[in-house]
Amino acid sequence: MSSKRRKISRRGGVKKQNYTGLSLLVFGALLFYLFYSERFSILKVPHKINYEVVNGLEMPFVADSSYLVWCNKGRYIYNYSPKDKQSLWVAYTLSAKDVKNKKVKRGNDFKPSPQVLARRWQTAYKQDYRGSSYDRGHLLPSRDRVGSREENEATFYFSNISPQRQNLNRRGWMLLERYVRDVAKTYGTTYITVGGVFNKNKSYIGTGKVTIPKSFFKVILVKDGGKYRSLGFIMPNSETVKENYMKYAVSVNEVEKLTGYDFFTHLPNSIEEKCENKKKKLKVN
Repeated sequence: MSSKRRKISRRGGVKKQNYTGLSLLVFGALLFYLFYSERFSILKVPHKINYEVVNGLEMPFVADSSYLVWCNKGRYIYNYSPKDKQSLWVAYTLSAKDVKNKKVKRGNDFKPSPQVLARRWQTAYKQDYRGSSYDRGHLLPSRDRVGSREENEATFYFSNISPQRQNLNRRGWMLLERYVRDVAKTYGTTYITVGGVFNKNKSYIGTGKVTIPKSFFKVILVKDGGKYRSLGFIMPNSETVKENYMKYAVSVNEVEKLTGYDFFTHLPNSIEEKCENKKKKLKVN
């Protein structure tokens, strides 16, 4: 798209420089950078996000894109819920390189997402979790983004965190995350969507009223030879969850029935239906 230049006319002699106008121009340019640069961009419409991201196999169908945000630093996309102070889901890819390319140690700086703050959406804060008996549970695991300090830090944004029972977060959920990394090492690029499932009668933690999910889901998709294979998981947000994470394995169709989301919609319908109906464990090396 071509842009038109305005013609600036000069009348009479040389005018005194307008410092006020110059200051406003510089201030405006700074605001533009803060709100529209990649680091702080707020992307409300899917087609404005990188084409490969929107059409990635990890992306669920999105009817309302008003709260859809791409986190460039962490390489994940999330559907945010201001009223719940967390994302409804996070979608991302995980490659064998992501798993093996461990260059930094895990960070621990939990903080609101700059994108959420810039949009003035409600968010969780550290104090909401204090004394709550809930862990700050990652949706995209910190261990899945260890290629640089910047991308690891992006996993600690509260847009990627949900309240999880300690036993779930430190046992079953942690082992499931490890299993998915083994899947990526075995099959290559793995397409993942993960999020919480919320009750109509909600419970909360903190003075900011951060919603506690009733359970959590995770769906994964890989290409095994010439065939696509998928698997889902639904885990209760409970202290009863132990190490046997495969106990909670289900078909992707079962996750869709529970959540109302439509996963892996960029696959041809016949392939999508076939692979989403199965609940077969993906063998890992």
